[in-house]
Amino acid sequence: MRQLIALLCILVGPAFADGTIDVRDYVVGPGQGFSGRTHESLINDWWQWAYLLDERGVGPTTDETGALCAANQRGRIWYLAGSFDAGRVQRQCEIPAGQAVFFPIINHVAYALPGSSETCSSMKYTATKIMNRKITLGVTLDGQEVPEVERFRFRSPVCFDLLGRRPRGENRLRYEPAAADGYWMLLRPLPPGRYELTFYAYQSWTSWYLGFTGQNITYDLTVVDE
Repeated sequence: MRQLIALLCILVGPAFADGTIDVRDYVVGPGQGFSGRTHESLINDWWQWAYLLDERGVGPTTDETGALCAANQRGRIWYLAGSFDAGRVQRQCEIPAGQAVFFPIINHVAYALPGSSETCSSMKYTATKIMNRKITLGVTLDGQEVPEVERFRFRSPVCFDLLGRRPRGENRLRYEPAAADGYWMLLRPLPPGRYELTFYAYQSWTSWYLGFTGQNITYDLTVVDE
């Protein structure tokens, strides 16, 4: 079977804000949306964004400082990235006021390599099977825990080309079909100020090649009133 499975789980840690907010007022619940977009409708585009690279070959998931936080953002929903590195990563990120924030707590994408005969159904099955494993996860904003994060599991509504947002050219590969499954959080626009966002997830595996998976990423967010 010619396929690759990528894990992206993110952890973002404790915070300070210029004022007190109730995190529950900013969480977009399952079945709700923001600016006409739902969690499910953002998943595929988020993955394509995560695979956009700069001239050095660095992308959102390999950015160690947050220097690429604003790269390739579009619309009224701002994407935050995780890391494929299991170590702790701390990033600084400045976000314009009025932007919602979307990020995966933990998720997997399964995709077929060029020339593969894999189907959309098989990719969806693979991603879901992995996410059915036991998971420990949570999200906090300025130390306030988001309740019942287990409710926020979403899947790709349709399969897609993982590299679909890269410039089209003779040498651009197509990683399709691809499908993702995981836990995602969408926050309504935060008031101007500083925040610390934390999201974490851990999975333990019995297979030798996956072992223990989990990430710990801290975003110090500054929402700027422009």
